Order: sequence, then C-alpha cells, then structure tokens
Amino acid sequence: MTDENHQDEQADDTQYRHAVAQFVAAYARDDGDLVAQLFPRVCDNPAFDRVLADSISDIGEDSFDPLEFGRTVLSMSSVSLAPYLSSQGKAHAIVQLFFVPLSGVLGDLQKVADSTDTLNDIAGSFLGSELAAGHSSIVACGSLLDPLAASSITPGTLRLALRMISPVLTGRVVADNLGEALASVFGVDTTTEETPGAANVYANRLLPVARIVTPPDGVHVDDHLSAHRIDARIEQSTAVTSWKRHMGKTLPATVQADDPCSIARGCAVMAINTIEHSFSLRAMRRGHVTMPDFDRILVHRSGDGVTVTAQHGIDVYGPVRLPANLFAADLDRMSNYIDSLSGDVAWNEDKAAVPASKH
Repeated sequence: MTDENHQDEQADDTQYRHAVAQFVAAYARDDGDLVAQLFPRVCDNPAFDRVLADSISDIGEDSFDPLEFGRTVLSMSSVSLAPYLSSQGKAHAIVQLFFVPLSGVLGDLQKVADSTDTLNDIAGSFLGSELAAGHSSIVACGSLLDPLAASSITPGTLRLALRMISPVLTGRVVADNLGEALASVFGVDTTTEETPGAANVYANRLLPVARIVTPPDGVHVDDHLSAHRIDARIEQSTAVTSWKRHMGKTLPATVQADDPCSIARGCAVMAINTIEHSFSLRAMRRGHVTMPDFDRILVHRSGDGVTVTAQHGIDVYGPVRLPANLFAADLDRMSNYIDSLSGDVAWNEDKAAVPASKH
C-alpha cells in the first residue's frame, strides 16, 4: 500500500468516525431528523459496531441512556430499503427482519426448523391473520437462535443479515442456502446435539422471519409488524388472536409461540420464559399448582452473566443463569416481570455467593 492510499484510508476512517459521532450526538439531543438522515450513511459500514461503541463511550450527556440507545439502534438496524418499480414509478421496498420466540421440547423445536412445509405455513400465517399487509412477501428461516446467539446480536449483525436477505426477497438470489447463511451470520451452532436426552429438554429459541413490503402504488401503510409497532400491539386484537390460533394448529403441542417481535423484545421473552419454566418446575416439585408468591427475589450481576434467585420460606428457587445481554436487552419489560414476582427485589453486582438450589 502506498503512503497516499494509506492517507486516504485514514481520512475516510476519520470522516466515518465523525459521522457516527454526529449520529450518536443527534440522538442524545433528541434530533430525530438528523438521526434519520445520518443512519443510512453509517449503518452498513463493517466497522459500525466498533465505532458506535467508541462514540457511545465519548458521550458526556447525563440524560443519555446507552441501554435505551442500543435498543433503538437495534430496532433501526432491522429495516432496510430496496428499490423496485411501482405503478407510480421508482419506489423503495421495506426489507425487515423480525423474530418469533418459540419455547418447548428441543427436539420438536428442531423439527419445526427442519420442516420446509411448517416454515412456509408460519410465513403464510402473518398474511392469513392480517398481521402483515397484503403486499408483503415473507420467509421464515430455519436458523433458530439460542439465548447466547440472540444476546450476541448487534446492529452490525442485523445489517449484514439484511444485506444477505435482500437479494433473496427481491428474487435476485435463490433462497436455498439462506438458512445456512443466516446461521453463520448469527453464530448459530448447527452441529447435532449428541448428549443423551438432550432432545427432550425444555429450550427457548428465536425463529428469524424476513419480509419485503412492495405496495403496488409505492405507498407504505403501517401494519402490526411495522418495526416501530411490532412490540406494542394490543394483545386482544383480532389479528393477533387469529395468528395465535393458526400457530396453535401449525406447531407441535410441545412447542409454544410468543408474539412476533423485535430482537430486543425476543431476548426479553427468552429470559422471562427461562425463569418462568425453572421456577414453575421447582414449584411443581414442591407440590404447588402454580408459582407461589415469593418472599424475596435476588438479581445478581457478575461479569457477563445475571442470576435470578427466589426465596419462599426456606425454599430457594434457582439460581437461573442468563447472559447479561439477554437479561438487559429490554430492561423495562424484564424489570416489570421481576417486580411482579415479589414485593422485595434486591439488585446487586457484588461478589456475594448466590444460594444454591435445594432439591
């Protein structure tokens, strides 16, 4: 590399860092127009995650919440645009990635992921229930994300996934290897589990779903799956009820599906379901029909992990261990859930030992 080329690269890097810093600063001062203007310019650079982290650490605003900002950028990163020709001329299709939380017997979860017919049926369920606008094309991908893979997703990861998805949804590339490609992007372990009985354990996974929205006239209308609405639906809406009924008929009895959601909400659902299953199983072993009202909940942060422990009388429930990023992906939802378990919740990050579960 010549000195001139090296200087050009340094200049480009400096300009890019400046643009990302502007993007973060615009968010910190609530300048939505500038945020929307800068995001397309910075989001698809391979260095986005690294430079974004550096820029966040440089923000001195007292009101700046890095967790809220991170969730916002994840949401923004789940959507991109692709050109197409509408009846009114050139337009931009919306390309989106969202997720369906699945929980149940691991072997049956994998059967869902391995069945083309089931995946096609799931994809069709969004149109059939009218969760998705009628001009959506949808693909359910059989690359199930486990809790660790889900908690490791970054804005840059989502952008890379969208760059791989877009040619498939626009018909430029066949979809045969999309599942394997996304598995590689998301760090999904595709090796066969050989541990005896592993297929029968309870597990949580996220099913990636990709869609492209191409209204004939080029005019987009929000629907239930729109990125800024997907986590805020009214639970009892007709479309949601219809979708849940369809999924109940599509999935094995040992597999349950939560509402389609963003990656941040999906992480929170996985964390909640993991805690709920562990505590409910413990309660049944103690002879309770449902989880008891706990005397105390301890949430303990240590390094990259969070443990949640409950106490009921002399009985200890847990600890349930979760990746810290999984637990904190949607902290408001997690906090509300934890607070619902007991009126006495202790949050700490000290090195005190968490009580071991008594069986």
